[in-house]
Amino acid sequence: MTTSFYAAVNEKGGMAVKRIHTSQPLQDELTGSFESQAAEFLSADLDRIPFDGRYKVDESELFIISDFKLSDIILSAAKIPQQCQSLVLKQATPPAVRSIFAAQHDAQADSTTIWFQAFNRSRLLVTGMTILFQQNTFQKLNNAGLTLDSKLAAVYQDGNLLFRSYSTVKSFLDVTEYFHEATNEEITSVLHCPFVSCDDEEAVLDFADAWMRKRFSALKASGILDRVTPRKVANKAKKFGLNCQIKKKDGKNVLVFPMDKKEAKRLLSFLNEGYYVGELTGALYQSNSQTQIPNPSPAAPAE
Repeated sequence: MTTSFYAAVNEKGGMAVKRIHTSQPLQDELTGSFESQAAEFLSADLDRIPFDGRYKVDESELFIISDFKLSDIILSAAKIPQQCQSLVLKQATPPAVRSIFAAQHDAQADSTTIWFQAFNRSRLLVTGMTILFQQNTFQKLNNAGLTLDSKLAAVYQDGNLLFRSYSTVKSFLDVTEYFHEATNEEITSVLHCPFVSCDDEEAVLDFADAWMRKRFSALKASGILDRVTPRKVANKAKKFGLNCQIKKKDGKNVLVFPMDKKEAKRLLSFLNEGYYVGELTGALYQSNSQTQIPNPSPAAPAE
């Protein structure tokens, strides 16, 4: 069965899938590498645990989401590789790669297997000075390139998604809808954290719908509130038109949780990293809906 390789990238209008064309020797080597990583990742010794954002798997376990609704863009690419445009690396306009993945599709059985690797900007060899060691000396890399990881971040197989880390998989797949709805106590724990100030917790509990409760649950699981500051959130949110309020609480900056439901939803989406900036155009997008949003600051450059 042929293995095809792809990059999931951010583009105007949302996520796009680009095919990675390779030479035959590299095709064979990459196929063997991904198959080896998959064998390790899917070891029969590992227990499959139904996904629960409140739980962290250990080294002997894997999360599983049964009947996972994978993006049609990814599924279609895996089934019909020829329809995908090729990934092109240009130093002047590097793509915003979210993930590298390999796919195998059995048309007769209508079965698709996809092996995902996480990817970040540091793996793109398109800027700066990259030097390679060859024949006992270092030489400059003159062409753009990328480096791949040595392990998988997720596997889609038989309609199921398997992964270990929510914080990793959320960078390239949306699993928010598979979170349980946060209870009143769990929402209150977020509103009580040192990062946040809430003027009326009861009001938030009253207007928190299923969508909000899942985002509260995802927010707790991500641990993002332990890794950023209220001021950073407020500054970054400005480019998306979110006017986050900051005030002092016990001598420290805290983020004021909005009492308006629409603004509360926007903040929860932002805190769950549901917004991003298009790498090439600087256009602003909401990733869950993959739709462009109005840019309150057209001149703001992409970061």
